[in-house]
Amino acid sequence: MVISKATLTTLLVALTTSSLAIPISESSSHANKARQDGTCHGIVGPVLNEFPDPAFLKVDNTYYAYGTGTSSRNINLARSTDFSNWTPLPTDPLPDLSAATWTSPDPSFAVWAPDVIRRASDGRFVMYFSANDAGAPGQHCVGAAVADAPQGPFVPEPQPLVCRRSEGGSIDPAGFRDGEGGRLFVVWKIDAGHVGGRTKLLMREVEGGGAREGLDFVPGAPTRLLLESAAEDGSYGIEAPYVFERAGTYFLAFSSDFFATPEYDVQYATSADLDREGQWDRVDAPLLESGLFSECASLNGPGGASFGQSEDLVLFHNRHNSTVPEEEGEVIRGLWAARFRVDGERLGFE
Repeated sequence: MVISKATLTTLLVALTTSSLAIPISESSSHANKARQDGTCHGIVGPVLNEFPDPAFLKVDNTYYAYGTGTSSRNINLARSTDFSNWTPLPTDPLPDLSAATWTSPDPSFAVWAPDVIRRASDGRFVMYFSANDAGAPGQHCVGAAVADAPQGPFVPEPQPLVCRRSEGGSIDPAGFRDGEGGRLFVVWKIDAGHVGGRTKLLMREVEGGGAREGLDFVPGAPTRLLLESAAEDGSYGIEAPYVFERAGTYFLAFSSDFFATPEYDVQYATSADLDREGQWDRVDAPLLESGLFSECASLNGPGGASFGQSEDLVLFHNRHNSTVPEEEGEVIRGLWAARFRVDGERLGFE
């Protein structure tokens, strides 16, 4: 998503290191008000005041969250042991992009929407991220970086994983492994708005083992079109794809419309076949949207969600402030956490 230089400046000023210590309940209560434990239908926030486009990974007994950076750092990083009390860490997990010869340090096009996986072959970590494409100003490519620890430092590969410049560039990557020891994939967005096209969510298999695990596409592996934007998604289309599986059903979560408006939301589509030809089956109601559970939550353009691969947990960002023009640079997105439930091919909350 495009963030202006003014936006980045304001985010730097607004960034704080406060968090709220509110536990996420295991209870199945359906009370239509804030529960005694402080959650709202299993949702709580903001747990950090400024943390857009979050992704998370559990390593041993610790959760690590990664988010779109600011003008002072490429990636934001936080840590939790219970998924409710989050501590922002001062270090940038992706501190140096100089090895990535395809990108350039343009503060108007920061590093966006990271995701991190752990490699099966050696236990190291791969971060997927999108950054300014020096070969096509105004566009992004998806890159990959490797680290020995979840907090980094991640060292980027010299070449991007994917650009697709003629289609508007690539952003919002996320990794997905199809079961323990299964195939490894990357899903991402074609940012077609740059060239007047419809945005698309694509997926392709990457190397699932060996020295290049997670870093190269499997030769000859097809690129699958999972979903294409529709009229109801507004002029900005769809973005922030995230794939996970439960009981044989594959879920594709994504956000639609423009992130700086109340119309921004979290939706999802499903498929029983990871290799299906054709688009996935889109569910007709958002999972998260402005005004949801208004009796006990203040959801305002929620989006950028990431989901647990094995635990029914989700992180997403939610706007603190009212709608303002993007150029005013006042879109502040806090980190929210939730426990969701799965009912066959449907997702929901308590």
